[in-house]
Amino acid sequence: MDELNLVISEFDEKSILDWEVTLDIKGAKKYILVAGIDYHTGNSFIKYCNDYKTKIIANNKSKEDLTFIIIDMKGTIETIDNGKSISIENYDKISKSNYPASKGHAFDSLGKSKYITKKTIYDIIEKIGKDDINTLQEVNIFSHAYSGGPILANSSQTDATDLDMRINDIKNRTFDFANFKSAFTPTGVFKIWGCQSHPPFNYLIKRVMQNPKYKKDGSTKDSDEFLVNDIAIPGNEILSRYIDTKYYSKLPNGQLKFTFSQVKKIFSESYCANYAAWLAYSVDIKVQYSLPATYASFGSPEVFRISDDTKMNVPFFEKYLGITIGELNYGIYDKSTVGKLLTP
Repeated sequence: MDELNLVISEFDEKSILDWEVTLDIKGAKKYILVAGIDYHTGNSFIKYCNDYKTKIIANNKSKEDLTFIIIDMKGTIETIDNGKSISIENYDKISKSNYPASKGHAFDSLGKSKYITKKTIYDIIEKIGKDDINTLQEVNIFSHAYSGGPILANSSQTDATDLDMRINDIKNRTFDFANFKSAFTPTGVFKIWGCQSHPPFNYLIKRVMQNPKYKKDGSTKDSDEFLVNDIAIPGNEILSRYIDTKYYSKLPNGQLKFTFSQVKKIFSESYCANYAAWLAYSVDIKVQYSLPATYASFGSPEVFRISDDTKMNVPFFEKYLGITIGELNYGIYDKSTVGKLLTP
């Protein structure tokens, strides 16, 4: 993770998407709502953007001017200012035909190139930071996700048209960090509503928490030892495949032995290695994202909440790693927490 120690420098001026709406609505508090694609069906998650917009408006007790930029990856960007739609931009449409079964439902550009991509979204945020600083309150991305980032359309990194947000976007500085940060208000948050499912780590943390040595109050000793079977995980994988050998001892009977200190280090590194941590640390903004070994639920009463199956994992991160917990059991990623957990 040494690569995280980035020195933020001034970038050369670069071309930004011709997106000029903010010039007409300077000073309004802005919310960007992004609807990713459910690549199993070809439908977008636009319903959740609209529901969340309604929630934000209902909670606007101070009657501030609100601007919503609603990005539907199916092919439209709509800007709504104080309840009035003031622009709609159209792009190449994404439909079920972009996800042929023969490709395992991976994105197929079908020879088109003018789709909404992650660059479109980065450019909009940059432009706010350049032309209307400190007005972006939230970015909300409703999509499938994993540790590598939000899966906006299930494209491949090697595709000529790569739509999905990735850690390499940050490593390779594909957007201007300074303008990106300047877009946000002092309390602004970049929210990723999706999973970070990791069945082997979910198995590990549950086995540790079920051991009588584990204390929910945060008093488990670093020297306490835990034995966990190195069993097959769904997909015929084994737990040890996912963990650095320096963090466990393999016993002759097929078990793995961990000290609690090693368990904490495993999950600290997992927290620091994902897209949210890279974004929070490198740009110095607050990011809300699922914690390692947790995943989102699409069911009622709160869609995109952390599922009942994995929300019991969340207190471990709060009690033992000092991570702040945000809405609906999502974790908060910020520069100081990532820096602390990266420190040996």
